Amino acid sequence: MPKLLIKRKDTFISFSEDYTIYLDGKEYPVSFGGVLEIDLDEGIHEIYAEVYWLKTEITEFYIGKKQLLEFNIKPIINQEKFIFIGVTLLLALLLVQTHIQILINLGAFIGIVWLLLYVYMLTFGSKHYLITSIDPV
Repeated sequence: MPKLLIKRKDTFISFSEDYTIYLDGKEYPVSFGGVLEIDLDEGIHEIYAEVYWLKTEITEFYIGKKQLLEFNIKPIINQEKFIFIGVTLLLALLLVQTHIQILINLGAFIGIVWLLLYVYMLTFGSKHYLITSIDPV
């Protein structure tokens, strides 16, 4: 029987969020680091993922007899790059500012970054937060 493995990549950025996978209209929750194995019928199926109001594009795929496919899902935000940029900017602030100016600028910087991120996710980024792929195993 054909099977679909759904794997959620572990990332620090989204550890508290539960993803919901929609496969042919049925809902499957996937927790942090979770793996689901679903038996399917041979044929064409539709799948997409959702977290909060953020969705992926609907993906159609064909699965044949005795075939095993893997659906991978992860957020687009790369935690290593996110941490590197944050530490670099913090060090730059430390080198050129006094202590009080550092706290004021750091608070303003964090607030502006979060505001821009939320505005992006509410508008253009609502279908680009999660990255998915379907690969043969």
